[in-house]
Amino acid sequence: MKNPLKNIRRRLRTVSILAFGGAWFAADIPHKLVRAQETMAGAYQKGLEQRNAGDWKSALDTWLAARQMSSPQDRPDFGIGIAFIELAARQNASEYYAVACEMYLQGFLEKNLFKSKNEICQEIERLAPLLSEKQYADWNLSLNQNDSSLGAKMRGFWIEKDPTPTTEINERLLEHWERIAYAREHFTKASNTVYGTDDRGLIYVKFGKPDKSKKGFWGANKNESRNWVPNDFEIERQIDTFNTLPEYEVWRYSSLPADEPIIYLFGNKDGAGSYGLRSGVEDFIPPRAFSKRSTRYTGGFLPGAVLQIMFYAELRTFDPFFDRRYRELESSWVQATASDPFTQRLSPSHNVLRGITAQYESRDADNVAQKQAPLDRSTYEGSLPPINLAHHQTRLLDEKDQPKLAVTAFSFVENLASVNARKKKAPIYQLTHTLIVRDKNWLEMDRYADTPPVRYDNVSLFMIEQNAAPAHYTLAAEAFHLPDNPNPDTLIYLAPIAIGKATLESKPPLSRNPASLELSDLAIGVAMPAGVDSALFPFHLIPADQIWRGDALKCYLEIYHLALNPDGMAEFSIDFRVARLERKGNKLSRKEMVALSFNFDHPQRRAREGFDIDVSRLRPGDYELTAEVTDKISLQKKQRAATFRITP
Repeated sequence: MKNPLKNIRRRLRTVSILAFGGAWFAADIPHKLVRAQETMAGAYQKGLEQRNAGDWKSALDTWLAARQMSSPQDRPDFGIGIAFIELAARQNASEYYAVACEMYLQGFLEKNLFKSKNEICQEIERLAPLLSEKQYADWNLSLNQNDSSLGAKMRGFWIEKDPTPTTEINERLLEHWERIAYAREHFTKASNTVYGTDDRGLIYVKFGKPDKSKKGFWGANKNESRNWVPNDFEIERQIDTFNTLPEYEVWRYSSLPADEPIIYLFGNKDGAGSYGLRSGVEDFIPPRAFSKRSTRYTGGFLPGAVLQIMFYAELRTFDPFFDRRYRELESSWVQATASDPFTQRLSPSHNVLRGITAQYESRDADNVAQKQAPLDRSTYEGSLPPINLAHHQTRLLDEKDQPKLAVTAFSFVENLASVNARKKKAPIYQLTHTLIVRDKNWLEMDRYADTPPVRYDNVSLFMIEQNAAPAHYTLAAEAFHLPDNPNPDTLIYLAPIAIGKATLESKPPLSRNPASLELSDLAIGVAMPAGVDSALFPFHLIPADQIWRGDALKCYLEIYHLALNPDGMAEFSIDFRVARLERKGNKLSRKEMVALSFNFDHPQRRAREGFDIDVSRLRPGDYELTAEVTDKISLQKKQRAATFRITP
C-alpha cells in the first residue's frame, strides 16, 4: 500500500517551491525593468556623445538598436525619438527617414509619457507656431492635467498633415525638422525663438523659403535724399547723425492664400537695437528723428521723414506695397512745395509728416495680410497635380443588425489623360483608392485598397464594420503612371503622379436596439455611370453633394426596427422636404421649396427605399433635403438630412 503522506509531502514541497519561485520571479520584474531603462538611458547618452563628436551615423545606429531591442514598457520617454528625427533631418539622412517618422510618432504612445514632461513641454513649444491658439491652450491644459489623450492629439496632428498617407514616410513631419535644422544654421543674428534662431527662423519653419527676398543696408544711397534736401553739407551731416545704416531683410510670400502677398520685414529695432521681425519701415528709424527738436540744425527738414522716403525708395521695385507708400510720401512733399511758394517750403510740415507716419504705423501694426496667413505651408502642397476626391459616408445595419460603414470615393484627376471609351484606349494612369482606419490613439487598425475599373468612372466603395470605439478615417487617392503595354505580373508602381486625400468625420454607429426605430444615413447623389455593376453598390446611385441643374436628385434610405401589426405588416410614411439655405451674416435661414409624402405597407421590419426628386425648377444654390420616417404602429419618428448644391 502506498504511503499517502509521502504524496502529500511531495505536493507540499512542489507548491512551496513554485510559490517561492513565483515570488522570486515577481520580485525580479522591477529589477529587469530598471535595468532595461538604465540600458535605454545609457544608449541615449552614448548616442549624444557620438553625435557631439561628429559621428552622427553611429549615433543614429545606437539609438535605433536600443529602440529595436527594447519592449514598449521598457522605454522611459520619447527623448530618443526626438533626438533621432532631429539628427536625421539635420544630416539629410534619407535612408533613416522612414524609421525616424516611426520612432517620433511612437514616442507619443508610451504608457509613461508624462515621465518625460519636460520633453513634451518643449515639443509643444516647438509646435506652437504651427498651432491655433485653441490647440495650444488645449494641449497645455492636457499636459498640466496629465491627460492621457495628449499623446494622441500630438500624434494625430502630424498624421493628418501627411501628404502621402499610404507611405511609411511623413514628408510634412520631416520637412518641419529639416526647416528647423536649416534655420538653426542660417538665421543666427539672435536666439530669441523656440528654435534658438532669430525671427527669420520662426517664419521659415512655418512657411519655408520665401518666394522673393532682398537684403541690404538702408540709407547707404544718398542720391534719393538729394532729391528732397538741398545740396547742403551741414544739413546732410545733421541728418546723417540719425542714419544708422540699419541692416534689413524683406521676404515676400505670394503663394500663400491671402488677398495680397504677405510681406515680412526683419532688421534692427530703431536701426541699432535687437534684430527681429519688424512691423514696418518706420521701426528702423530712431524715434528722436521724428521729434520737432531734430529739425533745429537741418533747415526745417525732419530727419525721420527724409530717412523714411529714402528707405521706401530702396524697396519700390520689390513689391507694389512699398511703391504705393513711396508715391504717397512723394505726393506730400511735392504738395508742400506747391502749396506754399512764398516761403519756399521744401518739405511737409512736422504735423503732416507725423500724421502720415502715425497712419503707417497703425496700418502696419494691424497687418491684415499677415493675419490672413495660414498657420503653416508645406512645399508638398501643389507639388503634384491634385486629385479632386469626393467622398460620402453612409451608416447602415446589415442583415444581422451589425453596424456597417459604407464609404464611397469618387475621384477626378486633373491634367492627366483619361480613357477614350470609343477607341478603347488604355489610360496613362492607374487610380487607387485607399481607406485607412485608425483607433483613438491614431494607431492603424485596418487598411483597404481598391483599384476601380475604368468603366466604373473612378468610383470605389468600401463596406467596413463599425465599432462603438472612436476611430479616425483617412481616405487617399493616388494616380500611378502606366506604360503603354503594361504587364500586370511585372508591373511595379513607383511614386504617384497625382494625389488627393481627405479626413473623414467619425460618427457613432447606428443603434441595434430592436425596439428603437433607426434609419441609415440619407444617401443622395446622381445616377450611376453606364457599365457599372449596380449590385456592387447598395445605394444604386453615386453619392454626390453637387447636382447639375435639370438632373434628378436621387435618394436612398434604409429603415430598421419597424413594428408589425397583427397581420405581420409594417406601416410607415416618409416625408421629404427640400429647403433653400440662405446665409445672412451669421444666421442661416431655410425656405421650404419642395414637400413630398409617401405611405408604405411592408412585410418586414426593415425596408430599403429609393426615390427620384425633381429639382429642375430650383435655381442654383445650396439646399437641404430632410427625410422624416414615421412608424404608424409604434408612433416613433426619426429624421435624416443631407445638404447639396445645384450648379448651373
